[in-house]
Amino acid sequence: MRVLIASGDGGHLTRAIAVAEEMADRGHEVHFAVNADSDQAVERLKVAGFPEDTVHGLTRPRKLGDPPSKAVKGAIKNLLEASSLIGRLKPDLVVSTGAGVAIGPMLTGKFKRLPVAHYEPTDVVSISGKVARYCADLVGTWDEDMREYYGERAVNVGMILPKAFEEADPEEAIERYGLEEPVLLWITGSAGYAPALKGLEECVKRGLLEDWTVVANTGKAMDPKDFKRRIEGGCAKAVVDRFFHDVPALMKASTVVAALGGATPVEAAALGKPVLVLPRRDVLRDHQYVTAKKMEERGVAFAAESAENPEDVVAAVERVVNTDPEELEEMGRRGREIYGGGGKARERFVDLCEGLVGG
Repeated sequence: MRVLIASGDGGHLTRAIAVAEEMADRGHEVHFAVNADSDQAVERLKVAGFPEDTVHGLTRPRKLGDPPSKAVKGAIKNLLEASSLIGRLKPDLVVSTGAGVAIGPMLTGKFKRLPVAHYEPTDVVSISGKVARYCADLVGTWDEDMREYYGERAVNVGMILPKAFEEADPEEAIERYGLEEPVLLWITGSAGYAPALKGLEECVKRGLLEDWTVVANTGKAMDPKDFKRRIEGGCAKAVVDRFFHDVPALMKASTVVAALGGATPVEAAALGKPVLVLPRRDVLRDHQYVTAKKMEERGVAFAAESAENPEDVVAAVERVVNTDPEELEEMGRRGREIYGGGGKARERFVDLCEGLVGG
Protein backbone atom coordinates (compact mmCIF):
# COMPACT_ATOMS: atom_id res chain seq x y z
CA MET A 1 0.00 0.00 0.00
CA ARG A 2 1.26 3.48 -0.86
CA VAL A 3 0.43 6.15 1.71
CA LEU A 4 0.70 9.94 1.46
CA ILE A 5 0.94 11.66 4.85
CA ALA A 6 0.31 15.42 4.82
CA SER A 7 1.64 17.35 7.79
CA GLY A 8 2.68 20.74 9.08
CA ASP A 9 5.65 21.37 11.37
CA GLY A 10 6.14 20.91 15.12
CA GLY A 11 3.69 18.58 16.83
CA HIS A 12 1.93 17.89 13.53
CA LEU A 13 5.15 16.43 12.15
CA THR A 14 5.76 14.41 15.31
CA ARG A 15 2.39 12.70 14.78
CA ALA A 16 3.22 12.17 11.08
CA ILE A 17 6.51 10.48 11.98
CA ALA A 18 4.73 8.19 14.43
CA VAL A 19 2.16 7.12 11.84
CA ALA A 20 4.83 6.74 9.15
CA GLU A 21 7.03 4.55 11.34
CA GLU A 22 4.17 2.16 11.99
CA MET A 23 3.15 2.15 8.32
CA ALA A 24 6.73 1.44 7.20
CA ASP A 25 7.11 -1.36 9.75
CA ARG A 26 4.07 -2.99 8.17
CA GLY A 27 5.66 -2.86 4.74
CA HIS A 28 3.78 0.12 3.32
CA GLU A 29 5.43 2.71 1.06
CA VAL A 30 5.26 6.11 2.74
CA HIS A 31 5.49 9.59 1.21
CA PHE A 32 5.10 12.99 2.87
CA ALA A 33 3.54 16.29 1.82
CA VAL A 34 5.02 19.08 3.96
CA ASN A 35 5.41 22.84 3.92
CA ALA A 36 7.80 23.71 1.09
CA ASP A 37 9.36 26.46 3.21
CA SER A 38 9.80 24.27 6.30
CA ASP A 39 13.21 24.51 7.95
CA GLN A 40 12.74 21.29 9.88
CA ALA A 41 10.65 18.77 7.92
CA VAL A 42 13.31 17.25 5.65
CA GLU A 43 15.89 17.09 8.45
CA ARG A 44 13.52 15.57 11.01
CA LEU A 45 12.23 13.00 8.55
CA LYS A 46 15.80 12.14 7.52
CA VAL A 47 16.75 11.59 11.16
CA ALA A 48 13.69 9.35 11.51
CA GLY A 49 14.97 7.25 8.60
CA PHE A 50 12.88 8.46 5.67
CA PRO A 51 14.70 9.27 2.38
CA GLU A 52 14.63 12.82 1.08
CA ASP A 53 12.99 11.70 -2.17
CA THR A 54 9.88 10.67 -0.22
CA VAL A 55 9.40 14.23 1.07
CA HIS A 56 7.40 16.56 -1.20
CA GLY A 57 6.97 20.28 -0.55
CA LEU A 58 3.63 22.04 -0.99
CA THR A 59 2.82 25.73 -0.70
CA ARG A 60 1.72 26.72 2.78
CA PRO A 61 -1.87 27.99 2.27
CA ARG A 62 -1.62 30.74 4.84
CA LYS A 63 0.92 32.31 7.13
CA LEU A 64 -0.04 34.15 10.29
CA GLY A 65 -0.76 37.76 9.35
CA ASP A 66 -1.37 37.12 5.66
CA PRO A 67 -4.10 39.34 4.14
CA PRO A 68 -7.16 37.46 2.81
CA SER A 69 -6.11 37.89 -0.82
CA LYS A 70 -2.75 36.24 -0.20
CA ALA A 71 -4.35 33.44 1.80
CA VAL A 72 -6.73 32.68 -1.08
CA LYS A 73 -3.84 32.51 -3.55
CA GLY A 74 -1.91 30.25 -1.19
CA ALA A 75 -4.88 27.93 -0.77
CA ILE A 76 -5.35 27.62 -4.54
CA LYS A 77 -1.65 26.86 -5.07
CA ASN A 78 -1.73 24.28 -2.29
CA LEU A 79 -4.73 22.54 -3.86
CA LEU A 80 -3.26 22.51 -7.38
CA GLU A 81 0.10 21.23 -6.16
CA ALA A 82 -1.59 18.54 -4.06
CA SER A 83 -3.65 17.43 -7.05
CA SER A 84 -0.51 17.15 -9.17
CA LEU A 85 1.36 15.24 -6.44
CA ILE A 86 -1.44 12.76 -5.87
CA GLY A 87 -1.78 12.30 -9.61
CA ARG A 88 1.92 11.34 -9.81
CA LEU A 89 2.11 9.19 -6.69
CA LYS A 90 -1.29 7.49 -7.00
CA PRO A 91 -1.51 6.70 -3.27
CA ASP A 92 -3.96 4.16 -1.90
CA LEU A 93 -4.56 6.28 1.21
CA VAL A 94 -4.22 9.94 2.21
CA VAL A 95 -3.47 10.66 5.87
CA SER A 96 -3.50 14.12 7.45
CA THR A 97 -1.96 15.05 10.78
CA GLY A 98 -3.14 18.62 10.53
CA ALA A 99 -2.06 22.16 9.69
CA GLY A 100 -2.99 24.06 6.58
CA VAL A 101 -0.68 22.19 4.21
CA ALA A 102 -2.88 19.10 4.63
CA ILE A 103 -5.99 20.82 3.26
CA GLY A 104 -5.11 20.36 -0.42
CA PRO A 105 -4.26 16.66 -0.08
CA MET A 106 -7.46 15.96 1.87
CA LEU A 107 -9.67 17.77 -0.66
CA THR A 108 -7.92 16.08 -3.58
CA GLY A 109 -8.21 12.69 -1.93
CA LYS A 110 -11.92 13.23 -1.39
CA PHE A 111 -12.42 14.36 -5.00
CA LYS A 112 -10.54 11.32 -6.32
CA ARG A 113 -12.54 9.03 -4.02
CA LEU A 114 -9.49 7.87 -2.11
CA PRO A 115 -9.76 6.85 1.55
CA VAL A 116 -8.84 9.84 3.73
CA ALA A 117 -7.83 9.62 7.40
CA HIS A 118 -7.12 12.54 9.73
CA TYR A 119 -5.43 12.54 13.12
CA GLU A 120 -6.46 15.62 15.09
CA PRO A 121 -3.34 16.83 16.93
CA THR A 122 -5.09 19.52 19.01
CA ASP A 123 -8.15 19.78 21.23
CA VAL A 124 -9.63 22.78 19.42
CA VAL A 125 -11.12 22.83 15.94
CA SER A 126 -8.67 24.11 13.33
CA ILE A 127 -9.16 24.98 9.66
CA SER A 128 -7.70 21.61 8.66
CA GLY A 129 -10.05 20.01 11.17
CA LYS A 130 -13.04 21.66 9.54
CA VAL A 131 -11.91 20.31 6.17
CA ALA A 132 -11.38 16.87 7.71
CA ARG A 133 -14.93 16.92 9.03
CA TYR A 134 -16.06 17.06 5.41
CA CYS A 135 -13.36 14.92 3.76
CA ALA A 136 -12.16 12.29 6.21
CA ASP A 137 -13.55 8.78 6.43
CA LEU A 138 -11.78 8.36 9.77
CA VAL A 139 -10.68 10.86 12.43
CA GLY A 140 -8.35 9.79 15.23
CA THR A 141 -8.22 11.98 18.34
CA TRP A 142 -6.48 12.07 21.71
CA ASP A 143 -9.21 14.13 23.34
CA GLU A 144 -12.60 12.61 24.07
CA ASP A 145 -14.34 15.99 23.69
CA MET A 146 -13.40 16.16 20.01
CA ARG A 147 -15.57 13.16 19.20
CA GLU A 148 -18.64 15.36 19.63
CA TYR A 149 -17.46 17.61 16.79
CA TYR A 150 -16.36 14.88 14.39
CA GLY A 151 -19.21 12.48 15.04
CA GLU A 152 -19.32 8.75 14.35
CA ARG A 153 -16.13 8.75 12.26
CA ALA A 154 -14.07 9.83 15.28
CA VAL A 155 -12.18 7.33 17.43
CA ASN A 156 -10.29 8.39 20.55
CA VAL A 157 -7.09 6.37 20.13
CA GLY A 158 -4.96 8.44 22.52
CA MET A 159 -1.83 10.50 21.91
CA ILE A 160 0.21 8.99 19.07
CA LEU A 161 3.91 8.91 19.93
CA PRO A 162 6.91 8.03 17.73
CA LYS A 163 9.10 5.06 18.55
CA ALA A 164 11.68 7.37 20.12
CA PHE A 165 9.32 7.96 23.03
CA GLU A 166 8.68 4.28 23.63
CA GLU A 167 12.31 3.23 23.27
CA ALA A 168 13.80 6.08 25.32
CA ASP A 169 15.69 4.88 28.40
CA PRO A 170 15.40 7.20 31.42
CA GLU A 171 18.45 5.59 33.02
CA GLU A 172 20.59 6.84 30.14
CA ALA A 173 19.43 10.41 30.77
CA ILE A 174 19.97 10.06 34.52
CA GLU A 175 23.53 8.87 33.97
CA ARG A 176 24.34 11.33 31.17
CA TYR A 177 23.28 14.43 33.10
CA GLY A 178 23.82 13.24 36.67
CA LEU A 179 20.16 13.77 37.58
CA GLU A 180 18.98 13.44 41.16
CA GLU A 181 15.32 13.53 42.23
CA PRO A 182 13.22 15.56 42.25
CA VAL A 183 13.76 16.67 38.63
CA LEU A 184 11.96 19.53 36.88
CA LEU A 185 12.26 19.40 33.08
CA TRP A 186 11.60 22.88 31.68
CA ILE A 187 10.90 22.80 27.92
CA THR A 188 10.40 26.18 26.28
CA GLY A 189 9.92 25.10 22.67
CA SER A 190 12.56 24.35 20.06
CA ALA A 191 13.21 28.05 19.41
CA GLY A 192 13.17 28.92 23.10
CA TYR A 193 10.66 31.24 24.73
CA ALA A 194 12.28 34.01 26.75
CA PRO A 195 9.33 34.99 29.00
CA ALA A 196 8.98 31.42 30.29
CA LEU A 197 12.71 31.27 31.01
CA LYS A 198 12.49 34.57 32.90
CA GLY A 199 9.68 33.04 34.94
CA LEU A 200 11.91 30.08 35.79
CA GLU A 201 14.72 32.44 36.81
CA GLU A 202 12.34 34.28 39.13
CA CYS A 203 11.32 30.97 40.74
CA VAL A 204 14.97 30.18 41.41
CA LYS A 205 15.63 33.65 42.87
CA ARG A 206 12.77 33.15 45.34
CA GLY A 207 14.16 29.81 46.51
CA LEU A 208 11.29 27.68 45.25
CA LEU A 209 13.56 25.15 43.55
CA GLU A 210 16.49 24.90 45.94
CA ASP A 211 15.90 21.14 46.39
CA TRP A 212 15.22 20.43 42.72
CA THR A 213 17.41 19.44 39.79
CA VAL A 214 16.39 21.79 36.97
CA VAL A 215 16.86 20.77 33.33
CA ALA A 216 16.08 23.60 30.89
CA ASN A 217 16.47 24.30 27.19
CA THR A 218 16.98 27.89 26.03
CA GLY A 219 16.66 27.49 22.26
CA LYS A 220 17.65 30.71 20.54
CA ALA A 221 16.15 32.90 23.25
CA MET A 222 19.13 32.99 25.61
CA ASP A 223 22.73 31.88 25.86
CA PRO A 224 22.63 28.56 27.75
CA LYS A 225 25.92 29.11 29.60
CA ASP A 226 24.81 32.53 30.81
CA PHE A 227 21.39 31.24 31.86
CA LYS A 228 22.97 28.35 33.76
CA ARG A 229 25.16 30.78 35.72
CA ARG A 230 22.06 32.76 36.67
CA ILE A 231 20.11 29.82 38.08
CA GLU A 232 22.58 27.20 39.31
CA GLY A 233 23.05 28.79 42.73
CA GLY A 234 19.33 28.61 43.48
CA CYS A 235 18.65 24.95 42.71
CA ALA A 236 20.22 21.62 43.66
CA LYS A 237 21.66 21.26 40.15
CA ALA A 238 21.19 23.04 36.83
CA VAL A 239 21.46 21.31 33.46
CA VAL A 240 21.03 23.83 30.65
CA ASP A 241 21.53 23.53 26.91
CA ARG A 242 20.22 25.22 23.81
CA PHE A 243 18.59 21.99 22.62
CA PHE A 244 18.23 18.48 23.99
CA HIS A 245 18.08 15.65 21.46
CA ASP A 246 16.95 13.10 24.05
CA VAL A 247 13.80 14.81 25.33
CA PRO A 248 11.76 11.56 25.55
CA ALA A 249 14.36 10.04 27.88
CA LEU A 250 14.50 13.27 29.90
CA MET A 251 10.71 13.25 30.20
CA LYS A 252 10.75 9.73 31.56
CA ALA A 253 13.54 10.64 34.01
CA SER A 254 11.73 13.73 35.33
CA THR A 255 9.48 14.18 38.32
CA VAL A 256 7.50 17.00 36.66
CA VAL A 257 7.58 18.28 33.08
CA ALA A 258 7.01 22.02 32.51
CA ALA A 259 6.14 22.90 28.92
CA LEU A 260 4.41 25.44 26.75
CA GLY A 261 0.91 24.45 25.67
CA GLY A 262 0.16 22.40 22.59
CA ALA A 263 1.19 18.79 22.11
CA THR A 264 4.23 18.60 24.41
CA PRO A 265 2.36 18.57 27.75
CA VAL A 266 0.00 15.90 26.41
CA GLU A 267 2.99 13.81 25.30
CA ALA A 268 4.40 14.03 28.83
CA ALA A 269 1.04 13.11 30.36
CA ALA A 270 0.74 10.13 28.00
CA LEU A 271 4.11 8.95 29.34
CA GLY A 272 2.73 9.13 32.87
CA LYS A 273 4.27 12.40 34.04
CA PRO A 274 2.55 15.25 35.92
CA VAL A 275 2.73 18.42 33.89
CA LEU A 276 3.08 22.16 34.50
CA VAL A 277 1.55 23.82 31.44
CA LEU A 278 2.82 27.32 30.58
CA PRO A 279 0.44 28.53 27.87
CA ARG A 280 1.38 31.22 25.41
CA ARG A 281 -1.64 33.49 25.03
CA ASP A 282 -0.59 34.93 21.66
CA VAL A 283 -1.18 31.80 19.57
CA LEU A 284 -4.05 31.14 17.19
CA ARG A 285 -7.39 30.52 18.94
CA ASP A 286 -5.64 30.58 22.34
CA HIS A 287 -5.48 26.79 22.04
CA GLN A 288 -2.54 26.44 24.45
CA TYR A 289 -4.63 27.95 27.24
CA VAL A 290 -7.56 25.70 26.33
CA THR A 291 -5.30 22.65 26.60
CA ALA A 292 -3.80 23.86 29.88
CA LYS A 293 -7.14 24.39 31.59
CA LYS A 294 -8.61 21.15 30.28
CA MET A 295 -5.64 19.14 31.57
CA GLU A 296 -5.88 20.88 34.94
CA GLU A 297 -9.59 20.09 35.21
CA ARG A 298 -8.81 16.44 34.53
CA GLY A 299 -6.32 16.36 37.39
CA VAL A 300 -3.20 15.67 35.33
CA ALA A 301 -1.58 19.12 35.21
CA PHE A 302 -0.99 22.48 36.86
CA ALA A 303 -1.93 25.37 34.57
CA ALA A 304 -0.30 28.79 34.69
CA GLU A 305 -2.49 31.64 33.48
CA SER A 306 0.18 32.88 31.09
CA ALA A 307 3.78 32.05 30.21
CA GLU A 308 4.41 35.76 29.56
CA ASN A 309 3.87 36.85 33.16
CA PRO A 310 6.62 35.79 35.62
CA GLU A 311 4.22 36.13 38.57
CA ASP A 312 1.81 33.67 36.93
CA VAL A 313 4.70 31.26 36.40
CA VAL A 314 5.87 31.64 40.00
CA ALA A 315 2.36 30.99 41.33
CA ALA A 316 2.08 27.79 39.28
CA VAL A 317 5.51 26.53 40.35
CA GLU A 318 4.62 27.16 43.99
CA ARG A 319 1.67 24.82 43.57
CA VAL A 320 3.93 22.16 42.07
CA VAL A 321 6.58 22.20 44.80
CA ASN A 322 3.94 22.23 47.54
CA THR A 323 2.15 19.16 46.19
CA ASP A 324 2.70 15.84 47.95
CA PRO A 325 4.96 13.47 45.92
CA GLU A 326 2.33 10.73 46.07
CA GLU A 327 -0.24 13.08 44.55
CA LEU A 328 2.23 13.92 41.77
CA GLU A 329 2.57 10.21 41.04
CA GLU A 330 -1.21 9.84 40.98
CA MET A 331 -1.46 12.74 38.52
CA GLY A 332 0.98 10.88 36.28
CA ARG A 333 -1.06 7.70 36.45
CA ARG A 334 -4.23 9.59 35.52
CA GLY A 335 -2.45 11.25 32.60
CA ARG A 336 -1.29 7.91 31.21
CA GLU A 337 -4.79 6.49 31.58
CA ILE A 338 -6.49 9.45 29.85
CA TYR A 339 -4.00 10.17 27.06
CA GLY A 340 -1.83 7.07 26.68
CA GLY A 341 -4.22 4.97 24.62
CA GLY A 342 -3.16 1.90 26.54
CA GLY A 343 0.30 2.26 25.01
CA LYS A 344 -1.12 1.25 21.62
CA ALA A 345 -2.41 4.54 20.17
CA ARG A 346 -0.17 4.47 17.11
CA GLU A 347 -0.92 0.84 16.30
CA ARG A 348 -4.65 1.30 16.76
CA PHE A 349 -4.83 4.33 14.46
CA VAL A 350 -2.89 2.53 11.71
CA ASP A 351 -5.12 -0.53 12.11
CA LEU A 352 -8.11 1.72 11.42
CA CYS A 353 -6.34 3.32 8.44
CA GLU A 354 -5.60 -0.08 6.93
CA GLY A 355 -9.24 -0.98 7.42
CA LEU A 356 -10.26 1.93 5.18
CA VAL A 357 -8.27 0.48 2.31
CA GLY A 358 -8.94 -3.16 3.05
CA GLY A 359 -12.66 -2.50 3.45
